[in-house]
Amino acid sequence: MKHHLLTGIVVLVFLAPPGMVLADCPSDGLTDIHQLKTDGRLEGQRVLARGVVTANYLGEDRLNGFYLQSLTNSEAPAAGIFVYAPGLDADESIIESGREVVVAGRAGEFRGQRQISRVSQLMQCGHPGLPEPYTLNLPETERERWQALEGRLVEIEQPLTVIDNHDLARYGSLGLAVDGRLFRPSNFTGEEAEQHEADRNAARRIILDDAHYRRDPQPIPYLDENGTRRVGDRLPGLTGVLTHAFGNWRIHPLDPVELAFEASNPRPSLPSRGAGPRIAAFNVENYFLTLGERGADTSSALDAQQSALTAVAEGLDADLLSLIELENQPKVVDDLAIRLAGAGPAYTHFNIDQPVGTDAIRTALLWREDTVTLKAGPFIDKRRVHHRPIIAGHFRFGEDGPGKLVAVVHFKAKTGCPEEGDIDRGQGCWNQRRTRQAEALAEFLAKKQEQTGTERVLIMGDINSYGGEDPVMALVEAGYRDMVAKRLEPEQRYSYVFHGESGYLDTAITSPALAEDIEAVRFWHINADEPRFLQFQQPGPWRSSDHDPVVIDFR
Repeated sequence: MKHHLLTGIVVLVFLAPPGMVLADCPSDGLTDIHQLKTDGRLEGQRVLARGVVTANYLGEDRLNGFYLQSLTNSEAPAAGIFVYAPGLDADESIIESGREVVVAGRAGEFRGQRQISRVSQLMQCGHPGLPEPYTLNLPETERERWQALEGRLVEIEQPLTVIDNHDLARYGSLGLAVDGRLFRPSNFTGEEAEQHEADRNAARRIILDDAHYRRDPQPIPYLDENGTRRVGDRLPGLTGVLTHAFGNWRIHPLDPVELAFEASNPRPSLPSRGAGPRIAAFNVENYFLTLGERGADTSSALDAQQSALTAVAEGLDADLLSLIELENQPKVVDDLAIRLAGAGPAYTHFNIDQPVGTDAIRTALLWREDTVTLKAGPFIDKRRVHHRPIIAGHFRFGEDGPGKLVAVVHFKAKTGCPEEGDIDRGQGCWNQRRTRQAEALAEFLAKKQEQTGTERVLIMGDINSYGGEDPVMALVEAGYRDMVAKRLEPEQRYSYVFHGESGYLDTAITSPALAEDIEAVRFWHINADEPRFLQFQQPGPWRSSDHDPVVIDFR
């Protein structure tokens, strides 16, 4: 028998070959782990517990402890519990997964989870190996059943898809789901909406954690050779310890480094185009020349943003660009046009020498001087319903192409919600306002159609409404066609990811006459699938914004 003394913890090691359990391992005075998990009267008492180490997360860079699971021959149901043991050094390999131990410590609770802490003695008694993991099957609508499994070794044999990477750099966690990507229910209508109903989405998902809860982990886990982990990538299966923390069920893998992701959603190539005109819309996520406002905080950050936006424009290779979320100052559009001309074809824009509306951000239309001719405009709808006015123009593409009335829009966001009135009733707050904006937009464009004599109308931009929501339906009822819904398969209808649910807020809506001229509609998925921390951190267009550009190619 060997003795170790580590920071006040006495470790007794009864050596035995792997697969054997020593008969002289202490058996008297034990409290079953199941009882520790269910009997609140034990809180604060000194206890002696016996089980198999299922996961070693010792060390300051991890959870500072390990998980202990009751033996399968126990009379009580199998149960697992966390042992908080900051005095143990992970490098000494005193605690090894698959080893049977007896722990002396104090029963307690931390962040709503039962645990053993203040460990005074560890007795290592044998090495029976890891217990068979309990198989979780998703979707699971009755998560309360998992209470009995909390702290146990579990496995998910189903393939899992990355649905959320927002917290990857902040907390080292990824959102996963079975049966592919999660979509916002209101992204669709009819049966497609039912397939992504909120409760079904919740039942399909779980969080992959990284064996600690510290902020800003280094290195950031789960990245691929490109330094990213895209939404849509897959994990063939997962084995680890099930726990509940910070309001969500999550699994800590046995070894985060060993997880083998499949890059099933690789970074897309440049969108190829045909011989016809191309129009694109892009929410640039707060392009501000004024530092420290809503955009870049420093000159270097602004330089990085400008390089990224230039790379996006080069990749889009559009004849006309509809841009959203520019600082509402005339010099910003001038600056952007100059930068784009320095990297490729020259773009021009409406010479509006004052802010458009009263909001901090605005939209803009930029078009190539060599392929596009302005026939009339700008047309600006400044009615109060639009806190960010609509900007439109009548353009001819090529030498003798028919005129197209193009409007760039940015409807009111689903944020800054009121306590009463236009509250969230399933489509985000301010839905009534956005619906009125859609109705006003249809009225405005009808007048401009009469003025220009064109039947070809295109609405592009960020309407802050998913494809099945009231504002889109209002435009459809006014005679327009949602070309994203018409031309793209359901799994491709996204330009934005929020709380692990994908959907499209960025739109391409046309009149029936223009719909017949369209060759292709697509999103260039360079942003929404990328982790937030990558913004302006890599060369090229990747994570240049939180929205994906939408592209329309015409015949």
